[in-house]
Amino acid sequence: MIKMLITIVPKGKANAVCQVITQGVIHFQTIIKGVGTAPTEILDLLSLGESDKEVIFSIIDEHDLNIIFEALEDEFEFKKSAFGVAFTVDISTIGKLGYNHLYQDLMEEA
Repeated sequence: MIKMLITIVPKGKANAVCQVITQGVIHFQTIIKGVGTAPTEILDLLSLGESDKEVIFSIIDEHDLNIIFEALEDEFEFKKSAFGVAFTVDISTIGKLGYNHLYQDLMEEA
């Protein structure tokens, strides 16, 4: 089964994270800019600092999921350091509009 891996990392770190993610089979990967919406007080309390983020969308094979998550933990300590967030959603939950947008990006890159 194919999954959409969504990874949110601090600004400037996406390329390094993408290198780790590519240890699995990647069908498509793109990076977009993001901005956190948490109030400064919450960011300070959680020691999260800047709110500028990069969001990585990767379409991966489900059987590579554990390999990728373990590699992200080994390289960036996602669980311990609050470096970033990574989660998956089934491709079927993206919807037709989202899929068409990703497909068009893929065709433009090819």
